Amino acid sequence: SAKFDEGMVISRLSQLPDVKIGRLLQRNTFTATDPKTTNLLNFPINATVGDVLRVITDKDGIAICFRSNQTPW
Repeated sequence: SAKFDEGMVISRLSQLPDVKIGRLLQRNTFTATDPKTTNLLNFPINATVGDVLRVITDKDGIAICFRSNQTPW
């Protein structure tokens, strides 16, 4: 939905009547690009990238949002 592309996902999820946010997890790591990442993201080989993983679960522990992305550093 376009709503989730235009705003912070936590704010958008909290506006949904049937959603009760339980837990938020974010993990940040730094790695170097491998050949697959280099080709997919058009980064130089062995470039430093920040890997961000975000998981939001509902009150029952079911993942309601999962996002993973890599950003050049």
